[in-house]
Amino acid sequence: MELPPVPEILVRLQENSEAVLRHLFPHAIIEDDTLYADPIQVNLFNLRWQDTQTRAAGELHQLWAYVKNQDVPTAKADIETFLLSADLPEGMVRFDVPAEILSDPSTLYGERMPIWDDINLYAGTTTLLAGYNGSGKSTLATQIALMCIQDGLKAFILSPEMPPTVTHQIIARQSNSVSNPMPAEWDRMNQHIRDNVIFSTEEDRITPQLALQQFDGAYAAGCRLIILDSITCIRTGHELYQQADFADDLRAWSRSHPDCYLLVLAHMRKPAAHKGGRITRYDIRGAGEISDLAGHVWLLKRKDPFSQKELTAYGDYDARLIVDKNRATGKLTSKMLRFSPVQKLYHPTKQPPRYLDDVHGANVERIR
Repeated sequence: MELPPVPEILVRLQENSEAVLRHLFPHAIIEDDTLYADPIQVNLFNLRWQDTQTRAAGELHQLWAYVKNQDVPTAKADIETFLLSADLPEGMVRFDVPAEILSDPSTLYGERMPIWDDINLYAGTTTLLAGYNGSGKSTLATQIALMCIQDGLKAFILSPEMPPTVTHQIIARQSNSVSNPMPAEWDRMNQHIRDNVIFSTEEDRITPQLALQQFDGAYAAGCRLIILDSITCIRTGHELYQQADFADDLRAWSRSHPDCYLLVLAHMRKPAAHKGGRITRYDIRGAGEISDLAGHVWLLKRKDPFSQKELTAYGDYDARLIVDKNRATGKLTSKMLRFSPVQKLYHPTKQPPRYLDDVHGANVERIR
């Protein structure tokens, strides 16, 4: 993998060789003018390198592309971005932003994962999904996992509220969407979930430190959607400042993983009678920082079957998903949803989606 020689980059790499090598190999050992980072060896006199396993060799700019395992154009941009800040103290950065990024304003906030119209998950930030007990937050979260794995993401679900076997059964039902699947469909569904979803086996006494360790492990295993169900069940202690600290830790974690989507569930306080069923992010249980530090806040409100006003307002819909905070674009919106009890799916359309068929292109006859 060779980078076309660019004299300016080569000169700057040479000038910043110590910072470059420290960045590429933070745990390397230096002996006799040679840097050892098994299996890479770098001659610090002429900055030529070799891989003792594959026998690959080359100059410093080629080592960058080799270690980063990137294609040439991306490696070149990555080198330039690094060199812009190589001479700065830790914790500071310079940016060289290409003009093309301004042509599409949505790209200013990183990658996004469309859920429904005007409702998106954004990478590198925390999305908070809140609702009253029984509103279906966990069900919607597993459905969002299905939506994301259709687009090639792997998901991790940490649920202190619900045993992983139950969470697995819910997502299995959602994935298959039929009451009596054929054996072949059942096998495809099992493989579909096994290959794309990881479930935490931690259920009790989960501390913030343990939760973040699990996030790191899931990220290392290739998961790019992390679901925490819910922040209310994490043992942060009774003091509100401890909940605020954990909310800040979640924000820091999501910002340090710009290619990862973090979805955190939370409970609402008991409904206030004088508000007439209206909910906002200020009704989320716990410290105010839980919603303040999240980049996006979604509120899930189920229709009250005993309220004539809501029966009239909702019509044949069962729930409403409200975007109450949107740091990416500032646009607040809502989506009316129906709920299918058999498939355990929310859907804005008349019929629930068929996720397994969408993935595998299957349309087979059912067992009677």
